[in-house]
Amino acid sequence: MLPPVWEVVGAGQSLYEQGPVAPGTSTQVIADVPAGSYVALASCGNADSTAMWASDYPGIEEILALFPLTSFAIEQGATVITVPAETPAVPVQQSPSFGSSQSE
Repeated sequence: MLPPVWEVVGAGQSLYEQGPVAPGTSTQVIADVPAGSYVALASCGNADSTAMWASDYPGIEEILALFPLTSFAIEQGATVITVPAETPAVPVQQSPSFGSSQSE
């Protein structure tokens, strides 16, 4: 069940990076995110700030209508991501000869 859009975009609810993004596929990484479930809304705007795009989400049109520019909800919906409270241990595979002081 998705939370109401106002909870997702409300004050203090944003963890993001911003800046120019090269054409094509790009990746942004956010570190040190507290455990919990988050809705990942993607948004972008053009260079002259006359248009913006945002991930589709129930009620997002209300939010987009508040901006004084042309806005669009894109077809790719928002993604829900859960950050676990504990990071799972990474399995370590040891080689029997690695670090061995015995001569062969």
